[in-house]
Amino acid sequence: MIHPTNRRAYWEAWYQKDEAPKHPTSFALFVEEQLPKAAAILELGCGNARDTAFFAQQGHPVIAIDASETAIANNTKRFGHLPCTFLPCDFADLGSLALPFPINALYSRFVLHAIPEPLEENILDYAATILPHGAWMFHEFRTTNDPLMREGTSISANERLCGHYRRFIDLGAFTEKLAKKGFSIESTFEGRGVAVLGKSDPVVARVAARKP
Repeated sequence: MIHPTNRRAYWEAWYQKDEAPKHPTSFALFVEEQLPKAAAILELGCGNARDTAFFAQQGHPVIAIDASETAIANNTKRFGHLPCTFLPCDFADLGSLALPFPINALYSRFVLHAIPEPLEENILDYAATILPHGAWMFHEFRTTNDPLMREGTSISANERLCGHYRRFIDLGAFTEKLAKKGFSIESTFEGRGVAVLGKSDPVVARVAARKP
């Protein structure tokens, strides 16, 4: 059994099972309504690429990264005919990522709450560096108001082991962090009903921000 704190091994095993849903998420549909036509997207933690494929089918060139080599290999084989590029990359190594073309938007869904805060900081610093003025950034994540935070094994004030590692994020603190890094907050949402999967209806936040 893989210990849930071993992030890379956990997700490698998960994507080898190929059990994740294949349809685009409601967050991807939400983001598509706000994106400029043909905006180039960098997707962080693409998983099985269900949102990557959706964006590419809407005419957006996509660079999609994931630390799971299994996921990257599967996605390249499955969606190689679409305008998307899959690259293996851990969030700790973003500085060495060679982007094949400039991007206009950064996208992550259910990624930030699955990584420790230092990696979140690395992502936001990277975004502040590479995004051009006017570019968008979209994130969806579990918040500190999600009932799942009361389950599992506590390893810090907002980190839990429940199936796998999760770090529950305070929406206000997150938007303050974005503002300090130079982003303007365009919209926020926190609540249920937008990330339902089976019987699971978590409390999530959605944040849309821009680089002025």
